[in-house]
Amino acid sequence: LAQVMDLDNPRKAEIEVNVKACINRLKNYQLANGGFAYWENETQQADEWGTSYAGHFMLEAQSKGYKLPDELLSAWLVYQTREANNWKPGRQNYNTDLTQAYRLYTLALAKKPALSAMNMMRETRETDPAARWRLAAAYGVAGKPEVGEQLIHGLQHKPGVHENYSGTYGSYGRDLGMMLETMVTLNRRDQAKAMALDAANLLSSDEWMSTQTSAGLLMALSKYAGGGNS
Repeated sequence: LAQVMDLDNPRKAEIEVNVKACINRLKNYQLANGGFAYWENETQQADEWGTSYAGHFMLEAQSKGYKLPDELLSAWLVYQTREANNWKPGRQNYNTDLTQAYRLYTLALAKKPALSAMNMMRETRETDPAARWRLAAAYGVAGKPEVGEQLIHGLQHKPGVHENYSGTYGSYGRDLGMMLETMVTLNRRDQAKAMALDAANLLSSDEWMSTQTSAGLLMALSKYAGGGNS
């Protein structure tokens, strides 16, 4: 938030309290296998998208200097890596493709890229465009921006509209944020400008937004304003 708006000291203090509180509560969502459940204190099944989302939050918090319990992140890494390597390509599917691509992106952020799984997905012909954008960001973070460039070559610079976003809690705005983040990661700032304006206009509108959408747009805009990866 500090990279996209002016914050006074009370607001900064409030943010710090909230981030630390979230870190402390995350352990109540983690399962024995390292994944994260949708509901607090659930013990049965990990939410695949939520697991990546929780890990993304932990990595971003850590990059800002917040301390994480070692076992929280290490168990998550084991789970993410196992699930990434067990994924098998199928027919083009927005939710399943994007879930795997996001999982791969978070592993790249953690500096533990699952390169074999990334290459398998890259070589899969029928992959949803939203997933290709997210996978391109994973390659960029993993130090292979030229592969990321190849993945998004020829793709539209606006998100597609999907009938069913439920598997990834998504929206047009959330996908726009991920595309903008990819552009910044690949250092295509000139081409990212139009996306950044669209994202800013969407955030300043009266349109209702889920947490996923507002967080995705703010994350992307903060990276665009900051000039690169976190």
